[in-house]
Amino acid sequence: RLRALESAATHIASGRLDARVPTRGADSVGRLASSFNAMAEHLQTSLSTQRELVRAVSHELRTPVARLRFGLEMIADAPNETARRKYMDGMDSDIQELDRLVDEMLTYSRLEQGEPALKFPRVDLDALLDQVLSEQAPLRPAIRLLCGTTPAAEPVLVDGELRYLHRALQNLVSNAMRHAETRVRVSYYLQGEQCRVDVEDDGPG
Repeated sequence: RLRALESAATHIASGRLDARVPTRGADSVGRLASSFNAMAEHLQTSLSTQRELVRAVSHELRTPVARLRFGLEMIADAPNETARRKYMDGMDSDIQELDRLVDEMLTYSRLEQGEPALKFPRVDLDALLDQVLSEQAPLRPAIRLLCGTTPAAEPVLVDGELRYLHRALQNLVSNAMRHAETRVRVSYYLQGEQCRVDVEDDGPG
């Protein structure tokens, strides 16, 4: 059993994190084997989480970086100071979004450690959708962004973490724009105590 532990430790040291050992017996070797397997499971989960985080961050960075590039191109062609200031303000917002991304990565790490710090205030859904659509529209001017739901007389309020709702909707709209041929349509529907948001594009599906 000790030789099996040694062999598994060697496998893990070489990067094979799926190595496990039999946990026969209730003696010290059996308890050591159980602890070893728990350690290996934690290492494998942590590495998988880190890889997922790297992929997510790479995806999230694309949108603000693309908008910054767009802003720089437009500043060079701005006809007057007012237009130039408008693009500079947009770029400042993108830089702030990059800062928020860093904060969200730290929050992600805290969630992994089982220490969530989420708040769920009331969010104005119409205002949020308008913000997301206005942010995404310059990235592909040929794609029409449509809101398929007529704003209600009273604000439609949903309980949620504003930053993450914004991020989720931004991802959905961005992906739809990437595959759309001419348009992307965003709608929401109230169903009792729940709200459903649909993002549709006219691409190949």
